[in-house]
Amino acid sequence: MNAGQIDLIGSITSQISTDRSSDNAIDGDKSTMACTEANKAFPWWMIDLGATYSVITVTITLPDHGGGDARNIVDLSSFELINSVNGLC
Repeated sequence: MNAGQIDLIGSITSQISTDRSSDNAIDGDKSTMACTEANKAFPWWMIDLGATYSVITVTITLPDHGGGDARNIVDLSSFELINSVNGLC
């Protein structure tokens, strides 16, 4: 981990879908992943950082499906970072 990075392993997570655990997104294992269903009207994934931080960058690691380009299955065009002090947006 680089200076200034937050260790998120063990943080509280949640997501709209239940087909995979939301914790998979931050378990440190690149062979697991969280997945929000594309057919949901407003797919979302959430993490409680446990404190207030000034977030400058967010890194999203996409799965490698046997050498294919994972970007063709992921739409990040509507990605939003929303903050909350009480767990409500």
